[in-house]
Amino acid sequence: MKIAAGNVPSFVDLATGGLGGVIQDSLNGGQTPTLANFATLANALAGCVTQVKPGACASLLAAARGPAGAEPTDTLTAAHSIAMYSWYKPERVFALLDAFYPVPKGRNLRPTPYAPYLQFSPSAWVLPLKFDGGGYRAGGKAMFDSEGNLWVGDNFTVGWQANDALWQGHATKFDPNGKPLSPITTGFTGGGMEGGTFGAAVDLKGNVWLSSYGSKSITVFDKDGRPLTPAEGINFGGRLGLMQGIITAPNGDMWALGVSKRQLLYFPKGDWKSGRIVCEGDSAEPCKSFTAPFHLAIDQQDRIWVSDSSFKVIRFPAADPTKAVKFDVRSNNSGL
Repeated sequence: MKIAAGNVPSFVDLATGGLGGVIQDSLNGGQTPTLANFATLANALAGCVTQVKPGACASLLAAARGPAGAEPTDTLTAAHSIAMYSWYKPERVFALLDAFYPVPKGRNLRPTPYAPYLQFSPSAWVLPLKFDGGGYRAGGKAMFDSEGNLWVGDNFTVGWQANDALWQGHATKFDPNGKPLSPITTGFTGGGMEGGTFGAAVDLKGNVWLSSYGSKSITVFDKDGRPLTPAEGINFGGRLGLMQGIITAPNGDMWALGVSKRQLLYFPKGDWKSGRIVCEGDSAEPCKSFTAPFHLAIDQQDRIWVSDSSFKVIRFPAADPTKAVKFDVRSNNSGL
């Protein structure tokens, strides 16, 4: 609720009641349908409030009915129902646009109180917003911390001529309402961070772990973006290859994957100084079963599942990684 309430100024100017700045900015006003979605919903609600035609409120309440069949009783419960069941028959509310505001003969536009309005019915009444800044560029995996802030490892850095041979991106942090908290061009730097990938995790202490392609290492930042790892990152004396997935286990252990060298890394209780390479290549299981390990997840039985960039998924107990089992999933897999 706190995050939702904090987003209201993005949509509405609380001083004037007009549109907020974010929904009108260059990222959202012309690049997403959010502004038109928002204004179309406002037109539907306004049709009831102003009694634009006889029976307008009855039409709105009927159009806002959810899948359980209960009809809202006023504009507030109607808006709540539309938001709660945004996917359910969205064309009903859209049809109110024509019912309430038909295009006058010889005219081009509908006489709506709010614009722009949609020309076609949406697939759902959702209001997504786009955000940028804080050094964000070609984000890899994202992760939320305990305060609702979003952390992203960036593939590249603003201003660079980015390509697959030169990964140099840093870390970006957004607050729960989309405000960038990291430096505008570079993001958070240091600690070996050069080219973020799909490796992003927040440990039980609130520190952020990000893997890199450019430096072939892992970087740990504190909650304020200060690097905790040395300038070269965690690289085990240069033994690591291109790094990908990282996870935090419920007990605080950290696990990570190296995609190019088929590596599995383990950091007990999130202590990066005590980490070790569990296996590499054909040295032992589960690495023997890896093709190009991309990401991993842990289930409620403390079993780790690895997406393998192949038609296989590998599973092993966290307590004994050598007991690996392969599953044929019949599709190339990466994210997990």
